[in-house]
Formats: sequence, structure tokens, C-alpha cells
Amino acid sequence: MKYKILILIILTLSIGIESYACNCGIPKSLELEQDYNYENSECIFVGEVLEVNKTENTFTIKVIESFNGNDNLNVYKGTYDEQCGPIIDTKGKWLIYANLNSDNILVVGSCGISRNFKNPEYNVTIEGLLIKEFKGTAEDQGKKFNDKGKKDLKVEIERLRVKKEE
Repeated sequence: MKYKILILIILTLSIGIESYACNCGIPKSLELEQDYNYENSECIFVGEVLEVNKTENTFTIKVIESFNGNDNLNVYKGTYDEQCGPIIDTKGKWLIYANLNSDNILVVGSCGISRNFKNPEYNVTIEGLLIKEFKGTAEDQGKKFNDKGKKDLKVEIERLRVKKEE
């Protein structure tokens, strides 16, 4: 009987450890989420993802335009949380909100609004906002999501440029 209880406790603990899930939630508005990420990110920039390692959840990125520092053209190694995203899994141009750890590695914020320029809607937070806004078929939503995501990204970049000048 003692062994059964011990096995049950071990199984319960191991399941609890392995079943970590995040709860990003849907913010009230994109603007509020942008302000929050702006205030809580050490590094905000547009960069070109040069390499991606999906096995280790890492990437290499070159800064093209910095919005809160003077690190244009710097190249960083970065990491992301595949459970809570955003997931930096494609090469190309990205808007990044991140912090640097003690090893000078970029850590993309979980549940943040970092996203790529090609498909900016592929972000849990952004997608949640878009779902609130659009109704219709999945096919219809896909195009609307992408179009709206690109428009929102463009406006966000303009806002970041203004903030940098302030």
C-alpha cells in the first residue's frame, strides 16, 4: 500500500512538472500591449533573423533599426520560450521586444508582441486581438488577419520612431 501511494505521489509530481502551460490571455487593446512591452523591454528593434535553431529554441539576429538604444548593426544570439511564444522560427525581418540576460543573450518575452513582417498575425497575443475583431470563415479570417497584422505593425513602427525622438 505504501508503494502505491509513493508511486502515485511521484507520478502526480512528474505530470505537474511536465505539463507546464502558459496563460497569455487576450489584452484589452494592441496599444496597451505595445505600451506595456515598450516599458518592460530592454531591447526594441527591427532586425534580420539570420539563423534559427528550432531544436534549441535559439536564433541569431542583426539589428537594423533600434528604437531604444544605439545598437544598430549589432548581432545578437537570442532565445525564446516555445510554450508561450512568440516563436522566432523563420529567417527574415522581425520586430523584437526582448531583454538581455547575464550572458548578453536576447530573451524574447513570453506572451510578448515580437513578430515577423511577413506574417505578423502568427503571434498568440496578436491573433487573440484579431479574433475579437473579425468574424467569418477561417479562409476569410486568414487574409484579414494578415492584412490587419501588417497594417498594425506599420503603425507600431511609426509610433516607436516617434517615441525614440521624444
